[in-house]
Amino acid sequence: HSFNLAVLNVGAPACGVNATVRSIVRYGLCEGHNMFAIFDGFEGLVNNQVKNLQWMAVNGWSSVGGSLLGCQKTSAAKVGLPLIAEKIRELNFHALLIIGGYEAYLSVLQMYEARSKHPEFKIPLICIPATISNNVPGTEFSIGADTALNEIVKICDKIKQSAQGSKRRIFVIETMGGYCGYLATMAALASGADQAYIFKEPFTIKNLIDDVTH
Repeated sequence: HSFNLAVLNVGAPACGVNATVRSIVRYGLCEGHNMFAIFDGFEGLVNNQVKNLQWMAVNGWSSVGGSLLGCQKTSAAKVGLPLIAEKIRELNFHALLIIGGYEAYLSVLQMYEARSKHPEFKIPLICIPATISNNVPGTEFSIGADTALNEIVKICDKIKQSAQGSKRRIFVIETMGGYCGYLATMAALASGADQAYIFKEPFTIKNLIDDVTH
């Protein structure tokens, strides 16, 4: 059977998102399905920013950063579940493949819980975790996290050259990751930092001063 499969990005861009879209589209085409791209997340869906993709439409995407589909952090509920359900019915989508971080996970959960009110959501709703923060529930690893970690370690190696070349010089490096301490903790271990400060372990400026003095 041939199905209509739609792919979209929800949340912030992460390394590898475009390569993921490329793989999904080409694999789907190889299996004989109709592949659709939704631009700018759920907002793009309700605004008819949908395009049927063929093989060459994603050519070269694997080496491009950012999100070529565009992405929004707006969850499905904020855009409007009735509007999304109406579009799924209108476009006759048989599955949604949502690439993104916590907002993508939350959107899938919202649609799953709304299946009793909106039968259109009784289709495969797939969340592919893609966030440098590595904070998607249900998985230990997400697309983009490893690349971000390696970049942080490279930067730390360069900073260490300056720190080691002078006396009594200390660097405090801030990473991304929001409330998740994955990047800070793993980067500290990989680069040989003396301390890692994360949200889950509350700290104060005094703690920082004490560590620096030590």
